[in-house]
Amino acid sequence: MSTAILINSMIGEYRLTRKLGEGGMGEVYQGVHSKIGRIVAVKILNQASSGPQFVERFLNEARIQAGLQHNNIATLYDFLEFGGKPCIIMEYIEGQTLTECITSWGCLPLADAIRYFQSIVEAIDYVHGRGIVHRDIKSNNVKITTTGQVKLLDFGIAKSGASPSLTVTGAFIGTLQYLSPEQLQGGFADARSDIWALGVLLYEMTTSHLPFEATTLGDLYQKISKANYIPASTMNQSVPREVQSIIARCLKKNPGDRYQSARDLLQEVNRVAAGLSSSSARPTVPASWTAPKNFQPAPSYAPQPPASVAAAPSSKSKMPLIAAAAGLILLLLVGGLYFLLSGTSTSTQRERGQTDQSTAGGRRGAGGHEETYTIDAAEGRADVFISGERVGSTPYQFQARPGEQVRLVLKREGYKDKEVDVSASENKKMYTFMLDKK
Repeated sequence: MSTAILINSMIGEYRLTRKLGEGGMGEVYQGVHSKIGRIVAVKILNQASSGPQFVERFLNEARIQAGLQHNNIATLYDFLEFGGKPCIIMEYIEGQTLTECITSWGCLPLADAIRYFQSIVEAIDYVHGRGIVHRDIKSNNVKITTTGQVKLLDFGIAKSGASPSLTVTGAFIGTLQYLSPEQLQGGFADARSDIWALGVLLYEMTTSHLPFEATTLGDLYQKISKANYIPASTMNQSVPREVQSIIARCLKKNPGDRYQSARDLLQEVNRVAAGLSSSSARPTVPASWTAPKNFQPAPSYAPQPPASVAAAPSSKSKMPLIAAAAGLILLLLVGGLYFLLSGTSTSTQRERGQTDQSTAGGRRGAGGHEETYTIDAAEGRADVFISGERVGSTPYQFQARPGEQVRLVLKREGYKDKEVDVSASENKKMYTFMLDKK
């Protein structure tokens, strides 16, 4: 039956309004309840997958998902038949899959990636607590709603204690790039196999790449079997050590070396998330920071000292002026007008240079050789402004000497402007700031 014929068809109380997509087992349509107006997703087993094994998997998905009630899992409403084919009536979720988000944005902002990952792990912890292994965790099976809520989808190959055998000897099911070594080698999967897939997912969200990629199936098999991948922090220098550590433990070759439960993983993720939240709530500028050479901060960002403090330099500056006047008279008497004027010019330029260093740029005590520094934003690309002018975007590199200081502003759409006071350091060459959402 063609798509055009199915549109406006009635399945129980639901009228099909448009086709949403198509997968390996079925077609998905948007539907609306004829009486209460509820918008739903209707998954219909397609003709090519109408064999007994596919029907059993379809029924298995319905049985498992019918018993799950969690904010981060798509809700199953009903199970019906249409033209002799089984149909699943599910919650309609408006938004994008993580695959679509990563394709559109690249690696996700760190704060968003951790927040989404928390919700996914919470859902998996809930599922595992009911004796269910998902077995197909991947970015295309996670959807982010228009309000930013996470929804876990597709329990088509999930397995519980009551599930029938859904594989054949010597075969495995799932998406190859997310499969654990034990699944590839023997087809066996338990909760720790889902932990592996979660590690792949976190790597993908923070780097926009899969940890295991190859041009041939043989090479891919070898990489997964040996847990051979490039560290996430190498792919994206903004990935903190704590996040890299979580990924590394999830992707241990031996299941016994991974987190032994989703609850253990969730506790670690919550700890890291709390640290990130705390960092964004307090000043994130360390005592020593880097500064672009020869840039001066915008006056509007310079803190204004109290009047009593501001007046002090002016009163102190009178003594040098008196001494300079006396010296000027002396030089006029003994040195001649030419030497007087040249000496005054040199002295004035020196004093101006010192004043500019101490007041306009905050570049006090600069010395030593120049080195390369980098400023980055944890949430992704941000524009860098100095003195109100855009000088580049993160990751932003520049040359500076230890002791140089400057104020700059990081700007990113959807985030609050980040005013930063920086001071060059000999020991640290890269700094990453966290931006706060508006």
